[in-house]
Amino acid sequence: MRSSRDPRRGWTAAAGAALLAASLAAAPGGRAQELDVITLMGRFEKAYEEMVKGLLLVPVQRSADDAPYEALRKPAGAIVEVARLLPTINDYKKDEAFLGFARQLEERARRLESRIGEKKLADSIAALSRLQGACLQCHREFRF
Repeated sequence: MRSSRDPRRGWTAAAGAALLAASLAAAPGGRAQELDVITLMGRFEKAYEEMVKGLLLVPVQRSADDAPYEALRKPAGAIVEVARLLPTINDYKKDEAFLGFARQLEERARRLESRIGEKKLADSIAALSRLQGACLQCHREFRF
């Protein structure tokens, strides 16, 4: 909502946000900054929390056998994207153990995304559980 005292405020905030996003995405020379594990895990955590809420809490709160599947498509896609990007982190590009965990995570993330698309609550929850298992295995090995 714009302030009645400063009609430019909405534009200034939007321009500032766009400038900040552009500066974070571009490094000197116009090349995209390398993603790091902390950035990716932050994205993953946010999407995972949305998934847990949508699959495990919302159905209970609504006393329903259904989840907000349409709303869950976005975080499911974000989880797949993070899993796809993990092998591109320079620190781990040559670590075969890490790459194996990353492949397993991506496969399980894609399966979760598929189950969300099928709109089957029990199958979606099972896929989320398998995804969490892949996370736990990797974190035990790498101690992130």
